[in-house]
Amino acid sequence: MTSAELTCRIRVKKVEDSDGDSEHPQEATMLPLSDYPDIRTEIRTRWANEVIKHFGQTGEPHNSIRQWDFVAGLDGSIESLSMPELEGDLVEGYPARFQIPSSVLYGLDHEEKVRRAERFAMASLLYEIMTGRKPLEGLTDNEVQHRFINGDFPDDIAALPNVLLFILSGWSAEFSQELTRRGIPDPRRFPRVSDFS
Repeated sequence: MTSAELTCRIRVKKVEDSDGDSEHPQEATMLPLSDYPDIRTEIRTRWANEVIKHFGQTGEPHNSIRQWDFVAGLDGSIESLSMPELEGDLVEGYPARFQIPSSVLYGLDHEEKVRRAERFAMASLLYEIMTGRKPLEGLTDNEVQHRFINGDFPDDIAALPNVLLFILSGWSAEFSQELTRRGIPDPRRFPRVSDFS
């Protein structure tokens, strides 16, 4: 499986005005989140809450990582498009900016690999939602993976206090374990991003 086969993305739905023409209904186009740099934090936080809810709705373990294709409305809504489950190599499933490094998964059982790969992807999606950029844009896929392996995360992560713990817990199992050791509940289990605001 190549990374192009598995989707992990969020797009914004823009509804085109039909100029009052009732014969031609409004048309919706899907645009990358980066095309909307001026989205208010309130809307981004709603999107993040909905994505977190979606990731948390999967009660049963599954055998392979799932595709994620979210469509965000300018009203703060999120729609998850139905995507087929694909079988294949966990590590090479998601695009590099959403892909957990293979060295992190060494020695884990299959179910834990799937869980960590999906949490890593969720963390990257949350970063993209809140910043409007994919993590480590401007770097090659190999450079991105190298930075993630070394725990060298985007410099602006600290500017995202309302999702910082979610993102860092998804990108780093060690960070999540340290929170637990200090008696701080796992932020990925909190029901809303606003609980941290």
